Amino acid sequence: MPAEPVRVVPCTRDHLAAFPAFLASLAAAGYGVEAVALADAEAVCAGERVLACYGVRSIYPGVADGWGLVAPGLSRAERFHLGRAAVRFMARMLTQYHRVEARVRVDFPEALKVPLLLGMTPEGRVACYDADGTDHILFGRTRR
Repeated sequence: MPAEPVRVVPCTRDHLAAFPAFLASLAAAGYGVEAVALADAEAVCAGERVLACYGVRSIYPGVADGWGLVAPGLSRAERFHLGRAAVRFMARMLTQYHRVEARVRVDFPEALKVPLLLGMTPEGRVACYDADGTDHILFGRTRR
C-alpha cells in the first residue's frame, strides 16, 4: 500500500488533540490550548494522521519562542517531509521576527537535533527549567 501524501496545513486545536500528553501538561501547568498561539503554527499530516505540530509565539517585540510536537514512529520519508516543512517555516518566521529561540530538554537527545536542522545555535544550558528540575538547552537563531 503506498504511503499517504504528506501535507502541511494551519495547526488547529484538533491537530493538537493528537498529542494528549502535551495537552495534559498544559492543563497541569494551569494553561489551556490557547496558551499555544495557533496563528503562527502548522501541522504536518499524512492522511488523517497528524505527524507533527510546530509553531512560534511572540514573547517580545521581534522575538519568538519556538515549540514542536512530533508523533512517534515516523518513517524516513515522513521525517524527510517534516524536516523540509519545518525549514521552510523557520525561513518564513525569520521574516516576521528578528530572533527565534527554543529550549529542549537535555534528556531528549532526538529532539536536540531539531534546532540544529533549523539553523539554530546552542546558546547555553538553562538549569532546572522544567517543574521536575530537568535542565534545558537554549537554542537561538537571528535574522542576519
